[in-house]
Amino acid sequence: MSEITERLRKEIDTLDLGYVYEEKACMVKVSKDLRGNFTVIKQEWQECAAPLPNTLKAMIALEAQVRSHSPCDDPDYAKVFDGDIKGELMFAYMDTGSDRGYHVGKFEWHGGDALLVGKMSGVTNAGTHRACEPCDRGGHMEGRLDAVVVEGKFEGGRLLAAYVINYDTNPGKAQDTAFSGALEGVVLLPWRR
Repeated sequence: MSEITERLRKEIDTLDLGYVYEEKACMVKVSKDLRGNFTVIKQEWQECAAPLPNTLKAMIALEAQVRSHSPCDDPDYAKVFDGDIKGELMFAYMDTGSDRGYHVGKFEWHGGDALLVGKMSGVTNAGTHRACEPCDRGGHMEGRLDAVVVEGKFEGGRLLAAYVINYDTNPGKAQDTAFSGALEGVVLLPWRR
């Protein structure tokens, strides 16, 4: 078992749903449009034992503008998160840069009156809405984003969100490209009476 797999196993084993259930929290809807750029930092091929396909790995810089999406973004609270995200993602693709894979990353999100730090992870080049998209959808990534508000309004709160991002691909290599996407989630605010 790899060290990464062992860490995930420990995280799963220590998840206490009772503790999460007992936590008192108020929530705010967050609905954001994302526009930005991926910039390749480095990439390499990793050879796998036949018959498994080789793996293309890439480190990618992420920069994005985050803006409110009406009518779903909470007009009274969520505007403080409009701002910019900067971070780094690691992509791994089967066989070519347009085949299925996964991504993980971390970021800083500078909102108008909030600073968040967080992580994101998900599946790349796969479609999950089978009625309207193919199961192998290049230039498409979906996942989960978790962040903590470390400064400003709502400090101590956390964001749980799902995201979808679309970008251009080039078989055989990672490439610099623009992207657009959507983020839907909730901010759990520190509970106060």
